[in-house]
Amino acid sequence: MIMQKRQVLLRLAPAFIFAGLVCMAQAQQAETEIPKPAVVVIRHGEDLDVWIKGTDTNNEGMTNWKAVVPDWPNYTTSAGDFTVPQHGLSATGEEQALFLGENLQRLMKWAGCESITRVITKKPYGKNEKGEDPTPNPFDTIYPFLQVRNSEDAANPKPNELILIAPGKEQSNPLLDRDLVAMLPNEFSKPPKMSNTLLRDQGSGSTLLCWDAEGLWGEAVGEKPNRTRPFDPNSILRMMGGYTMGNYFKDEPKEAGGGCPDKAARLYIFTRRPETGTSEIPQKFNCEVIDLKKNDNGEFAFYEVAKLSVKENAQELQIIRPKAYSTQEILLPSP
Repeated sequence: MIMQKRQVLLRLAPAFIFAGLVCMAQAQQAETEIPKPAVVVIRHGEDLDVWIKGTDTNNEGMTNWKAVVPDWPNYTTSAGDFTVPQHGLSATGEEQALFLGENLQRLMKWAGCESITRVITKKPYGKNEKGEDPTPNPFDTIYPFLQVRNSEDAANPKPNELILIAPGKEQSNPLLDRDLVAMLPNEFSKPPKMSNTLLRDQGSGSTLLCWDAEGLWGEAVGEKPNRTRPFDPNSILRMMGGYTMGNYFKDEPKEAGGGCPDKAARLYIFTRRPETGTSEIPQKFNCEVIDLKKNDNGEFAFYEVAKLSVKENAQELQIIRPKAYSTQEILLPSP
């Protein structure tokens, strides 16, 4: 009898092992399918050669934008009501902004990331440090998204937070405003600076950061048509990418995910690198690079460019790219 029981158990053992492996695989799959908080970084949309002043409310160039903002130059937002001094987006820039407003949350779902519940951008009113009117372009690029997000509040109880960064540089980073620097990680400082304020905790939602080329990449040097834009070690992409990924952005060609991003044409989806963000290791990121451009039908669409991840110990960059640059159009999930 004992021998028979032993034989039965031996026959059942592979089944138990297989079932256990299936359960483990299912658990791991469920874990990987949990949406991750992310930080989405993008440059503002295409702009006009000559911007429209806020006093010129009857300008024909404002016709399409006033369909979005009927009371322009007056805005009502979760960060307060204010009046902007000018409008700088071109018709293409406005089209980019509208596409992002309608489709950015769908892209987050496709990427396996939590919905965006917080937006950070430059303050579009008041005066900058030079006493000049500030650029409204980053704010206007994300404004249609704010409007769509507001309409989702009933279905999504998470608050829609807008943070407008006021001008004001600090000594440690002459390129960026101090309130933004306070949010960014910096693995180059001594000791390395963590940042758990830009990328929030699981379940708190993702963050959208829209800025200009100067802050994302670096100041322009020289005059057109010979103007260049060197990669600045104090830039947002350097701070977010750290040493290994920052060098990739700086050195690789555009088709591989490197180079200064064109206006509203490239998005960087940063997610937390495992085993970082502890008291011993500063928070670091992996990144998915996505392009926004028109497809063969003349409609804007998102395209896969590269997935970048770093092995923490070896500082080795792992890269996954489509076989051909910007040929893999992303099929967005339903809203």
